[in-house]
Amino acid sequence: MPEAARERVFERFHRELGTGVEGSGLGLAIVAEALQQHGGRIVLDASPALGGLRATVTLPAV
Repeated sequence: MPEAARERVFERFHRELGTGVEGSGLGLAIVAEALQQHGGRIVLDASPALGGLRATVTLPAV
């Protein structure tokens, strides 16, 4: 996935065309919003070794 498209996947109802993946486009938007409300974040990085993307989730220690 191009780097420019990675930020858009966190927008509500956004779906990348031509991927063949079904869904409403809400999943990552909900995750990102919930993490933000708890002081965390999610970052997508290219993972050539895995042939896709790696999602890294961080939350502050309690």
